[in-house]
Amino acid sequence: VEKILKEMTRVSKFGIVSFPNFAHHPMREMFYNEGRAPKSSGWYGYNWYDTPNVRFPSILDFIEFCKEKNIKIIKSLFLNSNTSKIIEKNPNLNADSAIFLIS
Repeated sequence: VEKILKEMTRVSKFGIVSFPNFAHHPMREMFYNEGRAPKSSGWYGYNWYDTPNVRFPSILDFIEFCKEKNIKIIKSLFLNSNTSKIIEKNPNLNADSAIFLIS
């Protein structure tokens, strides 16, 4: 991930990053109740070992990563993909998707 984002910011003034938020409350509940990495339909319909995702970040993980690597977050948007609504209150818990404009 670090290599990809470093290259993205090298070749372009701006970049767009989106990912499923693995700190979203249903994912936390599945992990708590089942003691296993989350698996459900939709984006999360993979086992932990065959997922196309490079890693399982939370929104807070990504924000912290950007700070550590001096990647500027220009704008962010947090969504509930089932309702297509923008999430403003506690997105790390309530949003299942994140979109960032970085520089």
